[in-house]
Amino acid sequence: MSFLDLFKREKKTEDTLEEKTTKKIAKDRHSARVVNLRDELEQLSNALVETELSTAVTRSEKEKQSDKMIRRMALIRYEIDIREGLLKWLC
Repeated sequence: MSFLDLFKREKKTEDTLEEKTTKKIAKDRHSARVVNLRDELEQLSNALVETELSTAVTRSEKEKQSDKMIRRMALIRYEIDIREGLLKWLC
């Protein structure tokens, strides 16, 4: 075995029916979660705009609410990226 043999690609084998079924279930589950996360991200974005434009709330309370929403939005985007990467890998 030479050193360059380590970099050779393995031949891709055909998935069994069980593996195909498992992959499809995983793809569907992660796809549904991505859709739900995108919806939540849009709702949070709209709520953030409303919070920033609101005059009925004190400045410190507005900052607390904004920071909380921004943290959640960052986590959502991170999770979406991970799940989309996983979906690409499953294909």
